[in-house]
Amino acid sequence: MGDNCQIFSIVQIDLKCKKNAERFIKNFAKFTGNDLGKSLVEAGPKL
Repeated sequence: MGDNCQIFSIVQIDLKCKKNAERFIKNFAKFTGNDLGKSLVEAGPKL
């Protein structure tokens, strides 16, 4: 393997995915200020 290769464990990948999902959910909340946005919460991301 070259110096540029990185090996990630399943735990590291899972943690990164969860952090990205949390940021997506937080960002999604910005668009729930009206009735239409509130109705989209059910279709929005969940952990």
